[in-house]
Amino acid sequence: MRVASFGLAVALMCEMVSAAAPTPHDVEGPFYPDALPADIDDDLTTIHGHAGRARGERIRLGGRVVDTDGKALAGVRIELWQTDAGGRYIHSGDPLPGQRDPDFQGFGVATSDEFGRYRFTTVVPAGYASRPPHFHIRLLRGAREILITQLYLPRHNGERGIDASRLSLREASQTLRLGRAADGTLTGDFDFVLGNATPP
Repeated sequence: MRVASFGLAVALMCEMVSAAAPTPHDVEGPFYPDALPADIDDDLTTIHGHAGRARGERIRLGGRVVDTDGKALAGVRIELWQTDAGGRYIHSGDPLPGQRDPDFQGFGVATSDEFGRYRFTTVVPAGYASRPPHFHIRLLRGAREILITQLYLPRHNGERGIDASRLSLREASQTLRLGRAADGTLTGDFDFVLGNATPP
């Protein structure tokens, strides 16, 4: 019985995390794809039918989707879109110069599992103008949009003349926790907390 009770306690600890403020809304940006790619899985580094792989440093994004009480939320659709390693979106109106990487998917979709977990494999996006590298994110339940936000890679001193210590409050609360997997691949962790927050 003690073993069973311990197992139940562990399960509950995995299910619940500390109460937290909802993830802030952020702007969608102008480059949500105007034509979705045929391949929209959670690995943006490969495209079905292409022999090549996307250029740039790989990064595995993952975390959980929970409510403000820490309860896991399953079945949430997470959409991700971003620039390739050269700074190009897949949107036809992207004005940035240069050839878009033909082996980079540019847009992907993951669905949170029964524990709220999600994951993506992608590349580190290029920063541009005065912005650090970032990922655009949209969360939906069925057809209902519940959050649009952005995730940021930590700024570095000297990056396009920006002081890393001067993050906006929004960027600071939406910055990925970076690490390295056993195989050396860069990892980024972020938990989406869904509540009743309204967009700014």
